[in-house]
Amino acid sequence: MTHLVFFGLLSYVLDIRVSLIGFIFSALPDIDNPGSIIGQMFPRLSNYLMENFGHRGLLHSIWPLAFLGALTLLNLNFFELLIAYASHIFLDSLNVFGVMIFYPINARFVLLDLKIKAGGFRELLLNLALLVAGSAYACYLG
Repeated sequence: MTHLVFFGLLSYVLDIRVSLIGFIFSALPDIDNPGSIIGQMFPRLSNYLMENFGHRGLLHSIWPLAFLGALTLLNLNFFELLIAYASHIFLDSLNVFGVMIFYPINARFVLLDLKIKAGGFRELLLNLALLVAGSAYACYLG
């Protein structure tokens, strides 16, 4: 949920087009986690990705970002998808698990450990803070 809320706020602040596919791309890196909402929608693919690349491995690395960046250079309509995907990786770098940004190198990149656990109280607080920030931005700055 946090990934969707954050992408919605980010797209509003950056004044980029928002579509259903953008929200899907903000959740897409977690398809490598069979317990995630998107992983449960595609269980066979999710299990395959988890078994072969691990969670927060290949799909949370620079490689999908580079691919989307190349597509954006060819067609600016992909910018929304790049921002959506990148926002997911950014958020996942804010806890102790981090992301393997240079996969297959096993070093995990942690930007800032906010000790946020998916489905936990701190994630709820983060969602509320993002919603308040988005509302404040829309009312006073937007």
